[in-house]
Amino acid sequence: MKPIKLLKMKKIVSLVILAGMFAFYACGPSAADKEAAEKAEKAKADSLAGVAKAATLDSVNKINAMKDSIVKAEDAKMAGANHNTTATKPAPKTDNTPTTQPAQPAGGGPKVGAKKPGAK
Repeated sequence: MKPIKLLKMKKIVSLVILAGMFAFYACGPSAADKEAAEKAEKAKADSLAGVAKAATLDSVNKINAMKDSIVKAEDAKMAGANHNTTATKPAPKTDNTPTTQPAQPAGGGPKVGAKKPGAK
């Protein structure tokens, strides 16, 4: 009788394992869920790409505007320089006065190691 019980036990264990495998497979995401997740991921990637492209275009526009303003300022400067060709620039002022050392305090230099008033 012992061999029959062992054979029944093997069948029961194998059926339980087989049922567990089917239950595990059935609990996974369905094809529709996988497809919906894939679409959402693609939409997110497209959105991020659009934002990056807009930011790049905005940066390029700002740089171009800055370049244009620099060119306009240089043109205005050149136009002003060409207009005042008879005027000469004044020579830079030079100060040839000798420099003096700052006066030392009456007590000489700083006192090293002296205590501050009120210190213990």
